[in-house]
Amino acid sequence: MSMLEDVKVALQVATQTYDSELSGYIESAKVDIQAAGITNIDESDAGIHQIIILFCKYRFELIHGNAELAQAVKEVYDEQKAQLGMRTGYTDFGEDSDGNI
Repeated sequence: MSMLEDVKVALQVATQTYDSELSGYIESAKVDIQAAGITNIDESDAGIHQIIILFCKYRFELIHGNAELAQAVKEVYDEQKAQLGMRTGYTDFGEDSDGNI
């Protein structure tokens, strides 16, 4: 399945009505996690895949659903984003002054 299809399943959306909106959320999620320092954005990676779905769920619920649920999902999203940002393989920590990674 594509990322869009997976997001739609997670949101229980069966029509194409929101496809453009959800595609925008997917791209916004990538920008947001890059801004947090996550440099390896591979949609096939389970952690990245899940965090994109959470971002989309948050945005969709905020606009079309339940604001309380949106806030709860955002808290989970922020926590997972922070955890991925501290893991090797997701973030380029660079080199220190001695050239060590």
